[in-house]
Amino acid sequence: MGLAEELIEKGWHLSDEGIETCSADIPNPKAADIIKQALNLDLKDIGKSCLPEDINRGKLTEMPGNLVLMITKIRNISAPKAKEETAGGPRMLKISMTDGVTTCHGVEFTKIDSVSLSKTPPGTKVRLKGATLPVMGGVIKLNSKNFELVGGKVDALLEKWKLQEELSYLQRTSVGAVAGDGPPKWVPFGQKLHNNNNKAKDGGKGKNGSADPASAVTANNTKNDQDKLQNDDNSEFAAQRKDAIEEASRGERKKFGGGTKPLVDSKARREKEREKRREEESA
Repeated sequence: MGLAEELIEKGWHLSDEGIETCSADIPNPKAADIIKQALNLDLKDIGKSCLPEDINRGKLTEMPGNLVLMITKIRNISAPKAKEETAGGPRMLKISMTDGVTTCHGVEFTKIDSVSLSKTPPGTKVRLKGATLPVMGGVIKLNSKNFELVGGKVDALLEKWKLQEELSYLQRTSVGAVAGDGPPKWVPFGQKLHNNNNKAKDGGKGKNGSADPASAVTANNTKNDQDKLQNDDNSEFAAQRKDAIEEASRGERKKFGGGTKPLVDSKARREKEREKRREEESA
């Protein structure tokens, strides 16, 4: 039995280039030596396709087992994304896996204790055990009997995963948070103007609570100026609104480009040209 066939028997589907990469600097490599190296490498660099081509099309009811795949992502689909790791909440993990070419998805229908959101990073190798595995709607039904954690780590994927975990606290989970992906905190319109009005309403009192004549005059002048500007804006808006209503009620056709020639659509123009040609022909 060749080295590649022995690896396939153990569930490892590696390309010829992948086997060469894993056996570099190893004299007379055996399957165990290749597997030991492959555990800490990305299957996208050394693996070959072993999953069914239509695994994600929702047509399969089962697929062949005894496959070693690499985890690419884990999510708890039974909890909100912001609270996936809550210990007291429900759990149903969706595990995305790849053979290096095709990505498939499995869901735990019974709890698998060897896998968790916080302790199983991308790059970890797993074995799908059994002669066949049940598939429903393009999703592999996983349980503790047909799923085995093999191990391994891919440094590049591990560093990226740790960075995302460390920065996860910056993701916004509520409207009142400081940063994140959600909309900004609601600020009522006119809040700044409202604060200025409050200062004016203090009557220009000093620090000891006594009235300061100069401050009181300044506050009153500021308030009068603001009221005058607001009244001017309202009157201007009312005048523009009245003009717009009058123009709309007259039903006049808009003229663009500053010209005086009324607009005629293309259909009416063609009909007019036809009538003109008929008159010329009849004449």
